[in-house]
Amino acid sequence: MSLARRYSGDEEESQASQSVAAIIMMVFQHSDNPAHHSQLLECLMSMKSTVVRDLLLVVAHGSARARLSAARLLLHYWPPPDDKLQDRRPPTSRTNDLAPFLCQRDACPNAGSAEAAKVCYDHCISVTFASDSPPPLYLCIECANEIHREHPDQRFFDILHPMQPLSVLCENKNCRSTDKSVYSICFSTECASYNGNHPIRYCHQCHGNRHNSRRGADHVHHTRLPQASNMEIELQGTLQDAIIR
Repeated sequence: MSLARRYSGDEEESQASQSVAAIIMMVFQHSDNPAHHSQLLECLMSMKSTVVRDLLLVVAHGSARARLSAARLLLHYWPPPDDKLQDRRPPTSRTNDLAPFLCQRDACPNAGSAEAAKVCYDHCISVTFASDSPPPLYLCIECANEIHREHPDQRFFDILHPMQPLSVLCENKNCRSTDKSVYSICFSTECASYNGNHPIRYCHQCHGNRHNSRRGADHVHHTRLPQASNMEIELQGTLQDAIIR
């Protein structure tokens, strides 16, 4: 179920989407592991483009423990605008110690080191090719292609690895912008495929090249927070509540 799904003729968000702030607050309150907080947030960021509003709601109205974690992750994933690239520094604190998924196939030629690129949810495939791993089965691209040749009726889905250590520079290898400071983070599998199946960070120019009326319009991405005076009225109010709290 998509958190961004809207019913036909209905401009309101779904109940699932409206519940995201409460879910974040509950997990941040009852889990002491920062990696779990990052895992939840990145999962939500891959499905909903307005997660920053939910995070601000937690900062504004959550418990003390939840507010602390929400504020830390807010500054981690949505750094404030800064036009002076030389003044920006990579964050020193780590928020995500989760290791990428590895290929689980018993006969994988690179077992233990090959990062997974595909996932299969069919239990028969898991039992056949990974006797000690319950479904879903994570596979590197080589193993996925080999199994697909034997079982062409099975579906294999792209997976998204955890974000790599946060960078302040555009991660597009073909970036030609003079200002390479990060403007957005894209969680679509299409863009992530250019970054080893990890969410990718773009500068303003590369963001416009990848997300426009011709392509990338359906990608779930998150742009740098604008100045408070340029925010939507609702987001301005939430930000004000978060600052006052």
